[in-house]
Amino acid sequence: MTFDEYISIASEIHESLIVRHMTGGDGLLTGATGMIAETPAEFAAVKAVGSGWLAGNPAVFDRAHAIDVLQLFRFLEETQPDAFKRLGISDYRDLKDIKRLKFLGRLTAEIGKHGVIHILRKGLKHESCDFTLFFGTPSPGNTTAATLHAKNRFTVTRQLRYSLDETRRALDLGLFHPRRDRPRGQQDLRHHHRRSPLQPGRQDHRRHE
Repeated sequence: MTFDEYISIASEIHESLIVRHMTGGDGLLTGATGMIAETPAEFAAVKAVGSGWLAGNPAVFDRAHAIDVLQLFRFLEETQPDAFKRLGISDYRDLKDIKRLKFLGRLTAEIGKHGVIHILRKGLKHESCDFTLFFGTPSPGNTTAATLHAKNRFTVTRQLRYSLDETRRALDLGLFHPRRDRPRGQQDLRHHHRRSPLQPGRQDHRRHE
């Protein structure tokens, strides 16, 4: 066995252990079948298996906007159904849906203009709709806030191909926050194994474009 082969196997094992702890499964989702259609009970059960994280599907990651679009829209649909309906998106899985593209363009532009923290705190206004993109920790006894907080989506995606022009460029793990489902933490485990455990691996996918 060569050193590179050893590193590849070691990083895969490391990756599997991390994802299993977070999601309760290996997270090896493939194909375009990762369409989100779970019931509230199924969603809660999946989150309860691991440590509150969901397994993302790299096949449905939107590279152009750097967003896990399916998770984002499912979050909005589940937590703010009336506002989501007013968007008029006929099928958020349709990559050519004009209203879908307009919403994602608005979201990306606002993040670029104001930054993540602003969007977290203030939410997003698009046309006649106001969206909350993250539900904070509820105060004791506030059952409505607690229900919404429980619907936040944290996902971890294995082998995340993020580049538009270099399909082989991939991160071993991409961590997504529910408020906008962009990668917030990434790790190249092969890089990690070659360096001190105290040194970070890849942290920003945009730096590698």
